[in-house]
Amino acid sequence: MRFFQNIILKAVFAIAFATAAGASDALPKNACIDAIQIISRETNVPADILFAIALTETGKSQHGHFLPWPWAINVSGKGEYFQTSTALSDRAVALKNASRRNFDVGCFQINYRWHGHRFQTIDQMIDPISNTRYAAAFLSRLKAEGGSWDYAIGAYHSRTQHHAARYRKVVAKHRKGISKWVAESRQARPKHSALDNKKEHRQIKQAPPLGGVAQSYPKAARLSVKSAGSLFK
Repeated sequence: MRFFQNIILKAVFAIAFATAAGASDALPKNACIDAIQIISRETNVPADILFAIALTETGKSQHGHFLPWPWAINVSGKGEYFQTSTALSDRAVALKNASRRNFDVGCFQINYRWHGHRFQTIDQMIDPISNTRYAAAFLSRLKAEGGSWDYAIGAYHSRTQHHAARYRKVVAKHRKGISKWVAESRQARPKHSALDNKKEHRQIKQAPPLGGVAQSYPKAARLSVKSAGSLFK
């Protein structure tokens, strides 16, 4: 498991200097990915697990890349995507005011009915950092309960065994795609002299945030999924 620990965080700086990573391949700014970078370091929950779960929960095509989306909500198994946090907040508040509390919000689709009381406001629940931090803490508790990340991933979605098993398979395919993307990105790097490597090491320390330099993993490795609520009823 240590091999995967923060795999995205460690590999992404190398991608920034890969010749294959032209300007047109750079990811658009993504609040979920930025939050994953921060919270993985903060909590030691593996970044590839967080990234794969976020893709499963809210993944959508964005500028030619398949990425998680922060302003998403799932109501009765139907995913909805908004352009701003304000629009998502208005939708969530309207549902709450209508006594409809069973909805999921944010990068990690935290359920309001079961977890809303853990947040001071709906806006806090929607916030990518708060949403990701809560998801990471929940996964950590589930890992302690079941003894493995595989157990935690399944239980994150459902305590029903067959639902959890199906969810784990989707997340596993995303993790495999992420690992393949990282490996291919590393192979694409040109060979450097010792002097170049020293220069690159200095540059890595000043590398931009994850969302600014990474690439989404190859189309062949992607899995097109709907929101988890609609796919795994």
